[in-house]
Amino acid sequence: MSVDEERIDRTFSVGATPELSITNVTGSTDVRVWDAHAIRIVASKRPGGTIPFAPVAEGFQATKISMEQQGDTITVKTNTDYQGVWSFLRWLGGVALVDYLAYVPADCSVVVSQATGSLSVQGLLGSMVARTVSASITARDLAGSVALSTVSGRIECESVRGKLAVKGVSGRVRVERSHLLSFSGKTVAGNIDLTLVPTPGATYELETVSGDARVVIPPGLGVSARLDSTSGSIVSGSSGRSLIVHAAPRSFSSSCAGSNARRPSLRIVAISGNDMQPLQPAAIAASCGRVSRNQPNSK
Repeated sequence: MSVDEERIDRTFSVGATPELSITNVTGSTDVRVWDAHAIRIVASKRPGGTIPFAPVAEGFQATKISMEQQGDTITVKTNTDYQGVWSFLRWLGGVALVDYLAYVPADCSVVVSQATGSLSVQGLLGSMVARTVSASITARDLAGSVALSTVSGRIECESVRGKLAVKGVSGRVRVERSHLLSFSGKTVAGNIDLTLVPTPGATYELETVSGDARVVIPPGLGVSARLDSTSGSIVSGSSGRSLIVHAAPRSFSSSCAGSNARRPSLRIVAISGNDMQPLQPAAIAASCGRVSRNQPNSK
């Protein structure tokens, strides 16, 4: 039995404090900014996978889309009629895929929760909170307070301003060309790649258990840095020159004079991964003032 795609297109008028909450199971969620002071949701439901004893058509019919408005808050959800064991088996693909395309005012606050698929958001000036299981997250041209978390999905951020916090278990985190007042990145087994843009007085913190943390710092940017590792290595430097600390546990700290009166501060903590911090062209020990390597006292 063939199943045709279903489409819902609704526009909600909102006031001075618009908020949008989307909960999706699988598919895609795309949040964009437009000039209208309203929130438009375009939802497309299409056939998904199958589960034992449940044809595609059954999963499609069991998947429901709800949209509600309370004041300036719009709540959108993907629900299923499955009960008991069927509720668990839906994660195997027994629901329809739902693709959400949301148009929101620039100052809208957005919260998205999604299991699998993909999530993208662009141009938002309001706060953004996203939580996924394995869905990838792509954020571009955001400002304000941004918090992104995933279990095994990928997080990619570009041209983000303001405050950014990311959390992951095994997914990779990449942040590029972002003017951040503060950054907090935490992973268990995933890697963190951070390319800094000069922001006076900014603070950056990266923590990883078994992943790698790599920070790229442009020439001429003054940075106060502290790196700590329990069993991983710390590599610091650029242009083919580096400072590698071999003992474990270990720590490394440096202060580099730069053009900014208020130097950004950087702190990296690793349990068993590698910390790599390329600094200004030349080894830190040669050009960045004081360098200290601290070892624990022998007992």
